[in-house]
Amino acid sequence: MSDQLGPHFDDRLRAELDRFEGTTPLPESARFSRVQARRRLGLLKPALALAGALGILLIAASALAGSPNPGIWTQRAVNSIESVTQAARGLTSRAGAALYPHGAAGNGP
Repeated sequence: MSDQLGPHFDDRLRAELDRFEGTTPLPESARFSRVQARRRLGLLKPALALAGALGILLIAASALAGSPNPGIWTQRAVNSIESVTQAARGLTSRAGAALYPHGAAGNGP
C-alpha cells in the first residue's frame, strides 16, 4: 500500500493511530449487534403473540365451561345447542297455537 500512497504512508498512519487515546467501544455495544438481536426477537414476537392468544382463549373457554377438560367443553356446547333448539321449537309451537287457536287453518267451525 505504501507504493500507491507515498513512501512514508505506513509510518504516518501508525503515528496517527498510536496518538489516539480515546476509549474503544466494546463489541457488545456496537450498533450491528443490536440490529441482530432485534431481528432475532422480531421472529419470536409473532410466535409469542400466538401462544399468548391461545392461552387466553383456553383460559376463557375453561372459565366458561367450568372445567379445564376439553371433553366437557364439547358436551356442554352440545347441551347448550340442544336446549336452544328445544326452546325455539316451543316458541314456534306456541306462536302457531296463538295464530290458529282452533287447530290448522280451514279446520275450524
